[in-house]
Amino acid sequence: MVMRADGSGSIVPLAIYPPGFDFSNFFIFDPATSADWFSGAGYIRPMPLASSLDGPTGNGPTGDGPGDGPGDGGGSVTSGFFRVFHIPNWAFNVTNYTYDSSWFFPIDFKDYRERVERVELLINGEPTAYAEYMPYASGGQTNWGLGIDFDRLANGTYQIQLVTTLALNDETGRANFFL
Repeated sequence: MVMRADGSGSIVPLAIYPPGFDFSNFFIFDPATSADWFSGAGYIRPMPLASSLDGPTGNGPTGDGPGDGPGDGGGSVTSGFFRVFHIPNWAFNVTNYTYDSSWFFPIDFKDYRERVERVELLINGEPTAYAEYMPYASGGQTNWGLGIDFDRLANGTYQIQLVTTLALNDETGRANFFL
């Protein structure tokens, strides 16, 4: 994830920036490996290898002809097209409320629920076994989210975080990418 160093704008996935982009005026955070933001100074997103983008004829991603895209062999990628995913999040505000017993927290997946590979609840930054990803039917509608058993937690103030893993394509094995 990246955010502007001056704090303006939103926190967004690093993958939406094109190869060659200079992150000197950004902070970078890897939610899978780190709990700290670090300066992007000196980091430039690497260019993909032309051979990894070549289409069936070796001329580009579609194979339509020379110079038709990043795989034209020139390594001249300066921009690209990116699909921006809606990041699953709580469907309502969970801040400043006293919870007890069991609660269902719906998650706003937009149209990505079928791509959800994993949903995990963090309590104060640590995974918890007191939550279950599940459907919940109410008013004739089925919502998906987390059932959380707050009675298993000691009284106190907690930070609740949602970590969701989405499949970015329908491939299997090494060809599948995740967000």
